[in-house]
Parts: sequence; structure tokens; C-alpha cells
Amino acid sequence: KLVPSLIIALSVILLLLYIAFRNFSSLLILSTGLPVSLMGGIILLYFLDFKLSTAVWVGFIALFGVATDNAVVLLSTLDNLFREKIHKTVKEVRETVTKGGLLRLRPAMMTTTTTIIALLPVMMSTGTGSEVMRPMAAPTVGGLITATLSNLILVPVLYCWFKERQISKK
Repeated sequence: KLVPSLIIALSVILLLLYIAFRNFSSLLILSTGLPVSLMGGIILLYFLDFKLSTAVWVGFIALFGVATDNAVVLLSTLDNLFREKIHKTVKEVRETVTKGGLLRLRPAMMTTTTTIIALLPVMMSTGTGSEVMRPMAAPTVGGLITATLSNLILVPVLYCWFKERQISKK
């Protein structure tokens, strides 16, 4: 029962991303962060010795939604920068992607940091309900760490690669 709900949640996220960007390459770039965030969540679950439960799966569903936010903001910024000017060389593409990545570095780090700081008291709690809330927060915290690294490194690299291929075809 849990795995189908996870698949449905992922399908809805991917469908919404496709509707937002109307571009399969953008969807592919955005979806690369999902397995990376999954890895981070699983690693933290392992270190904290949490077993898979309904609360953990709910945490992963929340993680996938939050993890794609920073990538969407970065990709939107890059798309806007590329609409402003037609790029003719690989050097121009790389400079624009670097500029876009640097523009979104602080907002991405702030979003991730505030989310993790907000979830730390939940993860450290020991009172009533903590047996449900701690496993729910753990995948989000672990996954956000790896998803942020992916969004700040992998997304710009893949976006640049796609844009460079477009230029080389022309």
C-alpha cells in the first residue's frame, strides 16, 4: 500500500513539473535530484537506525516535493537568462549558467538551511508523538542535504550540457 502511494506522488510531481516547463529535457534535469535525495534520506535513516514505516514513507513524499523546489527555482532562473539573450558560443552558455547558479546559490542554501533547522527540534524530540514525527523528519533532513548538493552541482552541469548540444547542432 505504501509503495503505490509513493509512485503516485512521484508521478504527480513529475506531471506538474512537465506542465510547468513543457520541456522533456527540463523534466529530466529536474528529476535527477529525486534519486539523489532518496539516497540522502536512506543514509540518514540508516545512521539513526529507523526502520521503514508509514511515517518514513510520508517523510519521503514530503522530501520529494521540497527537494524539487530549489531545482525549479534554479531552472526557471536559467531559462529566463537564456531568453534574454541568444547565445552563440559554448563560452557564453557556460558564463550564463555560472551566473544563474551564483544568483540562486544563496536562496537555495537559505531554503535548505531553514527547513533543516525547523526539522531539527522534531528529530531531537522525545515526548508524546515523537515516535511518529522523528522517522517522518529524518528522510527530509537527510535528503535535503544531498538534494541541495545535486541542485547546486548537477542541475547546472546538465543544463549547460543540454544548451551546449543545442548550439553544436546549429
